[in-house]
Amino acid sequence: MSRSRTQRVLWLLMAVVIAMTATPIVILANRVTPSPLGIPFFLLWCGAVPLLLWILMVLHSRVSSLEGESES
Repeated sequence: MSRSRTQRVLWLLMAVVIAMTATPIVILANRVTPSPLGIPFFLLWCGAVPLLLWILMVLHSRVSSLEGESES
């Protein structure tokens, strides 16, 4: 995978972090009263962000390694 494509993916991941933590969604999530899985929604939201990013990073890593194997 080219360096510029890798940088684009990393910028995209950073944009996801900013969008999920610095938007009005956080304010709304802090006011929601339902508690999915028995925990407050805001706590679930804060736990979902790193989990989502971890999944995206694993997928990116696997795709990168598969593309690297096919190029050789």
